[in-house]
Amino acid sequence: MPASAVPSAHDRARRLAAVLDRCAPWWERTGVRHFAELAGRLVRHGTPRPGERVLVVSCAAGEALAPASAAVGPSGLVVGMDVSAGMTRRAALTVVDDGLDNCWVATGDVAEGPPYPVALVEGTFDLALAGIATCLSPWPERVAARCAELLRPGGRFVVPWWGMPDPRWVEVFDANVRPHGGGPGGWLATDSPCWTVDWVHAMLRRAGFAFAHTREEPVVTRFSGPEQWWAWIWSTPAREYFEGVPHFLVPIVRREVGAALEALREPDGSLVIRSIARFTVATTPY
Repeated sequence: MPASAVPSAHDRARRLAAVLDRCAPWWERTGVRHFAELAGRLVRHGTPRPGERVLVVSCAAGEALAPASAAVGPSGLVVGMDVSAGMTRRAALTVVDDGLDNCWVATGDVAEGPPYPVALVEGTFDLALAGIATCLSPWPERVAARCAELLRPGGRFVVPWWGMPDPRWVEVFDANVRPHGGGPGGWLATDSPCWTVDWVHAMLRRAGFAFAHTREEPVVTRFSGPEQWWAWIWSTPAREYFEGVPHFLVPIVRREVGAALEALREPDGSLVIRSIARFTVATTPY
């Protein structure tokens, strides 16, 4: 790709917000509770305590808000932010419907820095949680650095990210979608190095954190069959793989991917993705 055609970080950030907006109406509404499971684990790794102030960046539709709100109690505070207005509308509905009186939600990118769309005071938060979409940010180090500024001394930051993907599913995309012009769009930080534990820990040190450790956990996502998988994939940023396919080739791609999915069925007819999620916990210096 010519240098002039490479999208800037700001372009990728805008594309990330746009694809999340397109996902928002169906996010976690396809019968598969994938991101809610990740959010629950994220909160557990953050260990919020009664009375603490918690910032949730890339909060998506608010899956982490309720468990964080319950943990900090009425004397605590939870603030959710996301780059997608569609997602924060969903999160705001969660706040209202669940009666989360200690929660606020706003649309914005913490990496952009102040002024923020909601009152955020440096050095006042006890815990910052980063949603899984942080992995798609064109500037994860800036996200981490801004969170470090907002945390008090000894504050905790938790970021989730993916380990090695299930190789069977990589083949579904690479062998059946890319040849037809599909693939990840400019919202991916394609010029970032591959994330490794050493890279993430070094990035967090540069961002202002004094200590970090990472744990790996298996994640199993089960679908009733190809139709549920198709519905789910279009509710996630991975939809850009298919949005890049010329419309006249979509039936061909659908047929080829469908054949690949049939080959992946479990004995009971279901489809299973087995992944590794990594949760890195870092602390600011005292």
